[in-house]
Amino acid sequence: MMNETRQYHAYQRGMRIASLWKRIKGTILRWDAFCVAKAHDHKLPSWVGRTPLIFISLCMLVALALGGIIFLLIALFITAISLLVLSIFSPPPTHRDDAFEYKAFGDLGPGWYSGKTKVSSGDSSPYNYRGNSDG
Repeated sequence: MMNETRQYHAYQRGMRIASLWKRIKGTILRWDAFCVAKAHDHKLPSWVGRTPLIFISLCMLVALALGGIIFLLIALFITAISLLVLSIFSPPPTHRDDAFEYKAFGDLGPGWYSGKTKVSSGDSSPYNYRGNSDG
C-alpha cells in the first residue's frame, strides 16, 4: 500500500515537471520564431534572429555561475568569522612543550627541570637567575 502511494506521488511530480518543461519549451520556441521572423522582415539571415536567445541563455548561465560563487564566498566568509570569534573567546593554552621550561614538580619529584631532565633538587634554581644567593 505504501509503495503504491509513493509511486503515485512520484508519477504526479513527473507530470508537473513534464508540463512545466513543455510550457518553457513552447515559450522559448515562440520567442525563437518571433526573433527569426523579425530578422527575415529586415532581410537578415535566420541565424541573426537566433542570437538573442543564445545571448539570453548565456547570460542566464553566467548569472547562475556567479550566484553560486557569491553563495560560496558568503559561506566561506561566515565560516572564517565564526572561527575567528571562537578563537578569540577560547581560553589560552595552558601547556607548552618548551625544551627550556622549568617546573617545580615533575615526574622525578620536587625540584627544577629542564624538559624531562631534573636539574636540581633544591628550592632555588641551579642557575640563580632570580637573584637568590643560595644556589
